Formats: sequence, structure tokens, C-alpha cells
Amino acid sequence: MPPKPLAEDNLQDEDLYEFLQIQSSADNKDIEKAYRKLALKWHPDKNPDNPEAAELFRKLVKVTELLKDKEARSAYDQLCAGRRLQEERRLKLTSERRKLREDLERREAEANEDVSNTRQLIESLQAKIGRLKSEGAELVRSCEESLRQEWAKLSDNAESSKPAEDVSGTVKVRWDKSAPLAEDDLRKALGMFGEIAMVVMSQKGGRAVVEFGSSESAVSAVRTGSPGLTITSAGGKGNKDKGTDVDSQGARPAPTPAQRATHVGSVPVYHPSPSSSAAAAAPP
Repeated sequence: MPPKPLAEDNLQDEDLYEFLQIQSSADNKDIEKAYRKLALKWHPDKNPDNPEAAELFRKLVKVTELLKDKEARSAYDQLCAGRRLQEERRLKLTSERRKLREDLERREAEANEDVSNTRQLIESLQAKIGRLKSEGAELVRSCEESLRQEWAKLSDNAESSKPAEDVSGTVKVRWDKSAPLAEDDLRKALGMFGEIAMVVMSQKGGRAVVEFGSSESAVSAVRTGSPGLTITSAGGKGNKDKGTDVDSQGARPAPTPAQRATHVGSVPVYHPSPSSSAAAAAPP
């Protein structure tokens, strides 16, 4: 397809070497040769039916004259060099812009990926923290329950290791039915151990339940005992007729010389004599 004809004042915008189909380093001989070749092709006489042939021929003449003129060709070459340099700069700038845009897009993608990874990491850490909190709470509950059970076990052991008489202030009292004993007499016999809150006498006789004002009084009564009486704690342990058990004939042994008896009803209550108390209190 032949080049499009242009106005004379637009020749500087054309690639004249390309128009003549020659190299930019061509000399005048090459220019004349290219001119003759194209003149035969575009001469109006040879193209009577082509309205553009005359315009192309006139352009061929102008281009040939310009390139054969040394000064005009030098100015045109400088213009083309500046145009090429400008185009190179434009292409370079376009390339740099493209590279910058691609770099920005790459960094934006990396930043988005980092944000996504950070979000996933935060979610993972939150899940781990929640799991650790749950496990920690469960461990605390387990430890508390273990300590509670251990404490209950220790408490049960401590309670079971206590003497039965330490549990309450209630004691059981028995005596020989053949020796009737009134409630007042029983209160007087046991009053030496502490305040008595209540006495329940058995209707069958020979038995009673005595509730002291404190467990210490009951313990003292069970441990010390009283002549003619069998005193046991409510749990069943006690001290039976300490020193005053009746014999097989129902007779009671005589008091020792170190004791003197005071009868409360039919029950003798023995008290240490002053001499024996002083001897017991004297240092060895």
C-alpha cells in the first residue's frame, strides 16, 4: 500500500527515509536512485486513474530536494534525533511507570496477604488463649475439687481419730439398780465435773443420760469416773466404775485410807483426803 500523501508543511513529522525506502545513512547517490525508482511508480502520466499519484509525486520531489540539501537534511536529522530521544524517554517513563505500578500492586498484594496472615494469626492466638483459659479453669476446678476432697478426708480422719467423748457433752451413766439413785443425787455426784444442763433418768432404773454444759466436762467425767457409777460417752466409750466396781456379791470395796467418803443418797462420792492431795501436789 503506498504511503499517504501529506501537505508540504508536515514533512518534518514524516520519516522521510522510510518514505524513500532507504537507510538514514544513505548518500546522495542512494537518494537519487530511490527517487528514480519511485518517480516511475508514482508519475501522474503513468497513473492517470489514481488521483493521489500526483500528490505523491510532488511529495517525492520535495523529500528528495530536502534530503539532498546538506543543511536541511542536518536540521531534519537533528529533529528526528530529538523526536527519537523524546520517544525513548516517553517509553522509558512509561516503562518506569508500568514498573512502579506493578511494584505498587505487588506491595499492595503482599500487604493484603500480610494483613490476612496477621488476622489468621490473631484468630489462632485468640483460639489458643481461649483454650488455655478453659483448660486452666478446668485445672483450677480440678485442683480445688482435689483439695476439697483431700481436706474432707483429712477432716474425716481427724474426726474419727478424736475420742468419742470429745464429740459432745452428753454421757451415759449406769449404776446398780439395787441402790436407788435420785436425779438430785446424780447431779450432786457429777457436779464436780462441771455444770449439768440436763439429766434424763431411765424409768427402769440404774440408767440415766446426763448432758453437761461443755464437752470438756463430759470428757473429764468419762476419763475420771465416779465411784459406783459407770460413765460412758454417747458413743459408747468410757470409764467403768473407776475404783468402785461392785463385787460378785454386790458389796462395794472399802475406801482406801487416802480417801474419805461423802454419801450422796446411796452413792458414796469419794474425795481425796487433804494429806493425800498435799502429797500428790508435793514435788518429787
